[in-house]
Amino acid sequence: MAIETKIKEVNAVDKLPAIYSSENRAKIIYVTRLLGSKLEGVCMHPKESFGQYSVTWSAEEFSRMGKGSELTIKFIQE
Repeated sequence: MAIETKIKEVNAVDKLPAIYSSENRAKIIYVTRLLGSKLEGVCMHPKESFGQYSVTWSAEEFSRMGKGSELTIKFIQE
C-alpha cells in the first residue's frame, strides 16, 4: 500500500479572472487568461472601448488591481 500526496500552492496574484488597469486608470480590462507577456480579456473602461476583446493586451502597460477592488458599470435604457 502506498500513499501519494501532491501539494499545489497558488499565489493570489495568479488567480483569474481579475481586473487590471493602466497606471492612471485610463483603461481597465477584465483579464481571463495570461499568455506569457500578454493578457487576454475584455476592455471595461473607457466606454468608447467597452467590450473590445483582445489576446494581446500588454502586461507591461497594465497591472493587477488590488484584492477587493471593484468596478461598477451601470446600463441605462434610454
